[in-house]
Amino acid sequence: MNVLITGANGFLGSALAEKFYNLDYKVNLLVRSESNLDRLNNHIANYNLFKFSNEIELRNALIKINPDLIIHTVCNYGRNKENVLEIFDTNYRLGLLILNEIIANGKKIFFINIGTILPPENSLYSFSKNQFSELGKYISKNFNNINFKNILLQHMYGPGDDESKFTSYVINSCIRNVQEVNLTSGEQFRDFIYIKDVTDAIAIVCKNILDIKSEDIEIGSGNLISIKEFALKSHELSNSITKLNFGAIKYNNYQQDMPASNLQILNSFNWKPKYSLEMALAEIIKIETK
Repeated sequence: MNVLITGANGFLGSALAEKFYNLDYKVNLLVRSESNLDRLNNHIANYNLFKFSNEIELRNALIKINPDLIIHTVCNYGRNKENVLEIFDTNYRLGLLILNEIIANGKKIFFINIGTILPPENSLYSFSKNQFSELGKYISKNFNNINFKNILLQHMYGPGDDESKFTSYVINSCIRNVQEVNLTSGEQFRDFIYIKDVTDAIAIVCKNILDIKSEDIEIGSGNLISIKEFALKSHELSNSITKLNFGAIKYNNYQQDMPASNLQILNSFNWKPKYSLEMALAEIIKIETK
């Protein structure tokens, strides 16, 4: 099968590229011209890489690739002080441009959107991602050549992830033995899922997509762990001397507990996560301390 991965220079996109190449897919990657390709450099010869800087180049790339399956991983979290237009350009408009080209082409395509479990009111990131998910579902219902599936992804983590994410920040701070880390009280519960389990789950979705009737597919570990437990386990396994200051940061309005994933769809295909928190953290620490 001919697969296109958007946002392939990102943490998830690059991991999916390697996963699908090893599954003998023809792997095409779509990135913006200015993208940093460091995550791809070790395996870049395995893929067909397409860069674009405007709508014409995007259209030409889609015509050349002629994909059977698109995995849309592009996202902008807004962590680098991007404005509203920049966030929506990535999380909404780019996906819309791709869907519009698919409609015009007329070829039947599977479109798997990597969405978020976070509610719209959580942030501009989650609002824009949820808006695009609703758009994709609408288009799928009204244009017969698009089979749109939306992944409700939980809190993913792994080696090489962005330093701005809580998980990477805590793990790497402990590894480096920084003097102290200020945290909330850490009582919020989250469903953390390791990157290798995420890519395995998405591969299962792709393999069985014709048998999945639901538009939304939840991907997570299915278990809730407190932020405090995540931080303490990172601290313990890295033998860190970093001081963890729980309670130094006040909660904001959007730091409520999140529900664990409902894995009924994935379980029906005999999928379950392979990595416990301890196993995943041990592997990350080993990789990051090489």
